[in-house]
Amino acid sequence: MRFIEKTSSPASIETWKTTRKNVGQSCTYGDLSGQPQNDLKAQLLAEQKNLCCYCQQKISKASSTIEHFLPQSQFKLHEVDYLNLHLACNCSRGLKGEHRYCDVSKGNQLVINAILHPDCESFFRFANGEILPNDFTFKNFNEFKKNIAKLSIQNQAIVHLLVVLNLNSNDLVTKRKKTLNDLTKVIQSLDTVAKIDIYLNKEKAKDNGSRFPSLVKYYLTLKRHKLN
Repeated sequence: MRFIEKTSSPASIETWKTTRKNVGQSCTYGDLSGQPQNDLKAQLLAEQKNLCCYCQQKISKASSTIEHFLPQSQFKLHEVDYLNLHLACNCSRGLKGEHRYCDVSKGNQLVINAILHPDCESFFRFANGEILPNDFTFKNFNEFKKNIAKLSIQNQAIVHLLVVLNLNSNDLVTKRKKTLNDLTKVIQSLDTVAKIDIYLNKEKAKDNGSRFPSLVKYYLTLKRHKLN
């Protein structure tokens, strides 16, 4: 997961809100449609570089859904609050149980909002395709879950987040392993700190992000530290 820097709410959304308030109508997400809704999704896509806010897989307008971080059912005042709106993939829609992840798995559950924290990526590490708390006490996610009471409050919240979003589903772990395998030759070719920095800066500058950018950054940063 990584920090999503929110910009201002689209002008058409704010105009829609003002118009409804002026005639005594409430501003509910269910009533949002037409140009304001299109503008919202387009801006969220650009803001997130066409990546799911949670798992970082590629998304498009058609393959994504508006995610209310604070669930609509419990937080009516934040239904159309731009800071509460993100785009999540719908890759696991139609699947059941342990195969569901991201927004489909989260439902109305509450988790910490790591993606709005500027230091978000520092809360996590990767190992064997799994995303884990940035704590080396345990080797895999099952061990973290079994020993959650031994973790710091922050890492307990991170484990809870990963469980609720099911970010270590078999599907996601397999895909991360594939990305890391594809990245291996790139890592080997970047044999100086300067080359790694150039590569990371190019990735950061992309408007259309590569899949699993936090995983890529994590392993390249590890190599960078070794070269220093």
